[in-house]
Amino acid sequence: MIPPMRTVRPPRRPPALLLVALALLACGPEAPTGPLAVLERDLAWERAPAAAGAPAPEPLTLAWPLGEGAAGWTSPDAPIPAASGGVLRLGLGSWRLDSPEGAPLDPEVHHWLVLSGELPADSPGVDWTVAWRAEGEAFVPARTTSPLRLTGGDGPQTWSLPLDQLRGAREAGDASEGIVQLRLGFRAAAGADEPLPTAVLRLRSVVLTSDFDAAGDGPLPTHRLGRDGIHERGVALRAPGRASTSLAPGPGERLRLSLAVAGADAPVELRVSADDDALPEQRVRLEPGAPWRELVVDLAPLAGERARLHLDAPAAGPRATVLVGGALRLGPDGRTAPDGGPLPDVVLYVEDTLRADALSIYGADFVVDEHLAAVAAEGVVVERVFAASNWTRPSVASLHTGLDPLSHGNTTHLRRLSAATETLAERLAAAGYQTAAFVTNYHAGGWSGLDQGFDHFEEPTAHGASRVESTLTSAVVQQPVADWLAAREGERVFVWVHSLDPHAPYAPPMDDLYPLMREAGVIPDETAETSLRYAAEVAHNDQRLAELDAALAASGRADRTLLVFASDHGEAFGEHDAHEHRKTLHQEEVAVPWVLRWPGVLPAGHRVEAAAGHEDMAPSLLGLLGLPRPEAWGGRDLSPALRATGAAPDAERPLLVHTVHEDGTTESVAAVRMPWKLVARLDADGAPQVEALYDLTEDPAEVRDRRDDPAAAGPREALLEWLRLTLPERRAAGRGAAAEGMSPEMRAWMEQMGYL
Repeated sequence: MIPPMRTVRPPRRPPALLLVALALLACGPEAPTGPLAVLERDLAWERAPAAAGAPAPEPLTLAWPLGEGAAGWTSPDAPIPAASGGVLRLGLGSWRLDSPEGAPLDPEVHHWLVLSGELPADSPGVDWTVAWRAEGEAFVPARTTSPLRLTGGDGPQTWSLPLDQLRGAREAGDASEGIVQLRLGFRAAAGADEPLPTAVLRLRSVVLTSDFDAAGDGPLPTHRLGRDGIHERGVALRAPGRASTSLAPGPGERLRLSLAVAGADAPVELRVSADDDALPEQRVRLEPGAPWRELVVDLAPLAGERARLHLDAPAAGPRATVLVGGALRLGPDGRTAPDGGPLPDVVLYVEDTLRADALSIYGADFVVDEHLAAVAAEGVVVERVFAASNWTRPSVASLHTGLDPLSHGNTTHLRRLSAATETLAERLAAAGYQTAAFVTNYHAGGWSGLDQGFDHFEEPTAHGASRVESTLTSAVVQQPVADWLAAREGERVFVWVHSLDPHAPYAPPMDDLYPLMREAGVIPDETAETSLRYAAEVAHNDQRLAELDAALAASGRADRTLLVFASDHGEAFGEHDAHEHRKTLHQEEVAVPWVLRWPGVLPAGHRVEAAAGHEDMAPSLLGLLGLPRPEAWGGRDLSPALRATGAAPDAERPLLVHTVHEDGTTESVAAVRMPWKLVARLDADGAPQVEALYDLTEDPAEVRDRRDDPAAAGPREALLEWLRLTLPERRAAGRGAAAEGMSPEMRAWMEQMGYL
């Protein structure tokens, strides 16, 4: 048996009257009585004139000349033709241009490589690549982008590449580790015929630009600021300079900032002050290359007054820029949950690739979910949950948006969630929640558009998950999550944790695998051994869930936290001749868990029988919190069923499961209205062609196809007609999903993970 894990139970709460009395004694009658909420984010920072005599910041844009003979550039393949009028004409053979050595390339401040020029509309197109090298290194294929296509058109054109996509494949270093030279490669598009006489790339400029350049005084634009894979929304203050904002804080308020410095060769001492001398000046030393540093400013001395807050950055080198992320004004706001108490903290834990029947709470023989079972005993289990898809990207998008995959459109590797689609994080942020995500799967990260609404977003690169050596990321994110929670005591938070285990390749710690091997006895074949390794990774993740629960208890949050546990999809182990996922829409790939615990609010040990889907999760969470949902969301609010105060609404409405298969074009759908599940392949016109029909009550393993059974003709035709009516409407809604490219590192990661 697996060694027992300690169940972390919420501490008992002192009587409410005692809490109120202690608060009044400690802080006076105006002290806040609940968690501090975000009252304002994205503060209106303005760049003010620097101190008298301070030099103006130098521009960060770097433009290489393309004068006669492309001065400063070299080409290993052939002599560079003479430029005319600053325009370099490259015939569409094969060209390589090496940037001048000694140019001040700085990935911390140079964010975009931008080419401008002309390419005729009848051109076969040009593929270009970018390679980079650090000091003392050579150009190598592992530090080269995949070919990027330039297409012809009328008039001047601009092509750009974000430098944060210059990430090394496998063991190669990323651009953030240093660049001293770039190599641009140009070649006629693959498959093109001999170059046409007019198919000439006229290159007018090659420029490195910065998002941080801001001309003159005035409002500072808000950016998505990145630091070692950790992103915050905020502003960039060029040094020397001053950023100022107006505040009118009330009692008990504080200002939270995340700070870092980019492009500096020496430490920068940032000074925080106010016009009102009542606020003591604070100084923060920011080291070059150091991670985000948090600063909390007590605004109590300014309560009841309108004040001007200043951030001063002295001169610190020609490219020094102070990053001011996550500026949040926090204070009491009086919002309450439907039960009359304060809104709870919300923790959403998504365990990747977890099929429901791998858990004892869903009938598994092995107990690899001891802590989750304890959570379930104190909360609610939804017994029959259908993933929106059989892989991560569309499923997680559905979980966060209340929309099925066709409706949100985030269905392939090269699509991303539209900025117009409102997410759960955005709704909770509007309700005063401080929002943070700790994600270790690229398909659930910013590349997929799922960073919308998060004040603090940690990508896979922050945790070493971008190069797949192990998928056991639940242990990697554990401490960052605990530290983030500990630093926000008394503040209302929404935290999303997305661990990658038990995703393949299955390589669990031996301490988790050996007990299962002893319990299983003789392992008959490779598939059984693989599933055992998978189960051991589930056990490993369960222990990390217990540690998260311990962190909630240590921070005093356990008794006021709505804990939500879910998975994005399942995993196949030879059933229906499939292995892993994104293969079929059978239950082993789409049946997932959903467990909730909210002490004192959700009934302990309650089980909900109604079928649910990923698109029901976000509406149901907002329903539990008493917060309004976006009108565009299509999912159901199941909060009455979760509270055991009513039935699930629209119980007869089918659930939609959708996937785009690994070939990138073939689509399948499933329509579920219990007990029936219809599986169909979509033809070239998008019309459903029935492939199978199952009665999940009588045949949960889906071994008997009933599509040709006369006794099942009624359910088959009803579900088929529902698909015919609903698919065009939902597909039309999802056409707003944006296209997104793939960096070399992401491609390498997806190849290692089996997605490509």
